Amino acid sequence: MSNPIKQLAISIKTFQRDESLFKLVKSIRGELPHAPIYIADDGDMTGAKNKFYSDLSNQGHQIYTMPFDSGLSAGRNLLLDNIKEQYFLNCDDDFIIRDTKMFLQIIRLLRDTPELLLVGGMTVELSGEVRAFAIDFDIGAGILKQRFAYNQMKISENIRYMYADMVSNFFIGKTELMRKIRWDDNFKIGYEHPDFAMRVLNKYKLAFSPDLTVWHSRNRKDKKYKKFRYGNKRIKGFKEMFYKKHNIEKGYYPAGGEW
Repeated sequence: MSNPIKQLAISIKTFQRDESLFKLVKSIRGELPHAPIYIADDGDMTGAKNKFYSDLSNQGHQIYTMPFDSGLSAGRNLLLDNIKEQYFLNCDDDFIIRDTKMFLQIIRLLRDTPELLLVGGMTVELSGEVRAFAIDFDIGAGILKQRFAYNQMKISENIRYMYADMVSNFFIGKTELMRKIRWDDNFKIGYEHPDFAMRVLNKYKLAFSPDLTVWHSRNRKDKKYKKFRYGNKRIKGFKEMFYKKHNIEKGYYPAGGEW
């Protein structure tokens, strides 16, 4: 049987963070030199990035330039439609890959667990702060409450994991099953994450593993990035869309604040 790690693609949606993207791709090529890279970019094109993409394309990687502000969900779906490998690593453009020793075991866990859609990991900030993300939902009477997941930790292939309703956007997932769920293109940014998790409920399982880690180099310098990522009016619109779609009147974070 062939090594399943050879069936792993890297999926990157990027917007206005060129320096971070360059660092991420460099880290991938250092840790996973043979992995095919798929990039969807709906930001401004620059000379440096154009050359960078040309070099990657000449090496067989796939680059998709999209109309400006096509959105995170549309970009991820475009990549999902084009990935040829059985599994893919979903990356934000400000990640840095430094540890891949558990990737093979994660893929084997996915292969051997039919109902498991993806395994999400945790992020390590450059400051050293570790952020685990595993959330369960309590839903009733128009109220959606998030709570930290403290479910039974399982062990398989030397991988520790537990099931949760929502996990990190840093994950290894099954390409074919992910195509059945996808992301909602209407959510350009903000609330695409809980929307995805809500639609997975009662269909497939999501898992969190503390053995799957990625470094996070936050970069919010670009003015356009900040405008389109954090604009209050824009985020409010996606919040209202999410609430209406899922018949929610109020939502609460694990700590109790409304979101």
